[in-house]
Amino acid sequence: MTIKAENTIDFEDIRQLNKSGLSSVKIMLGIFIAAMVVLLVISLCTGNSGRNLKISIAGIIWCVFVYVYMFIVNPRLTYKNFKKKYGNAPVKYTLNEKSMGISIENSDGFFDIRKNYRDIFKFTETEKYFFIHIKRNEAYILKKNGISQGTAEDIRNIVSREMGNRFVNRVKG
Repeated sequence: MTIKAENTIDFEDIRQLNKSGLSSVKIMLGIFIAAMVVLLVISLCTGNSGRNLKISIAGIIWCVFVYVYMFIVNPRLTYKNFKKKYGNAPVKYTLNEKSMGISIENSDGFFDIRKNYRDIFKFTETEKYFFIHIKRNEAYILKKNGISQGTAEDIRNIVSREMGNRFVNRVKG
């Protein structure tokens, strides 16, 4: 069985990829901000305007900076770099029982990658997407509505069988 899909990438797709992989970072930032706010409140209530107050303010500023970079700046940079390199060229996917291929063709040339599932870092499914993490910091976005041959269930069955716990299903229900 061969499954085929094709889609273009827009900014919302990049945001969803970023969102799907950084939920633990949001949790850690939230915990750290809460701890810094508690430290700030304790410092203000005890009349301590010294070191603890400065540390808590610096911690909160640092968390805000990290959040803005990871969830606002980085997705924009990623999208800008993708568009600069590939423009509006569609990303084409071909999946079969043992491997998958991803290709992009534009006026600057042709990009083609073939991978066995055992060589893929992680494969994540959400409500509308499959995110294919070739490496820890390299991922491709397959929109479920771009599947032209086969179904999302076919992809899920193959990938879950071939990748085991490296397949993450985040579909609710």
